[in-house]
Amino acid sequence: MCTWPARGRPSYFCSSACREQYEYERAQLAEDIKALEEALDAPDGSYRDRRRVETELAKRRWGMQRYLFDSAQLTPSRKRRKGNE
Repeated sequence: MCTWPARGRPSYFCSSACREQYEYERAQLAEDIKALEEALDAPDGSYRDRRRVETELAKRRWGMQRYLFDSAQLTPSRKRRKGNE
């Protein structure tokens, strides 16, 4: 269970396990989206197959909306003190 911190701004993730799960799910969705887009770019396939791929791509894009940012790009908000550089 996640708890609100007593002081300061709450962190994006309540634990490293939570962050890892977020990163894993986001990466899986990104990989699926890339593969489905490549499948649509291929010239072959029946109309029904292409519609099925388009439907799955729409589902993955909808799911990706829950993963708004790449957690690897988060930077620490604490300022460095002189002498600790």
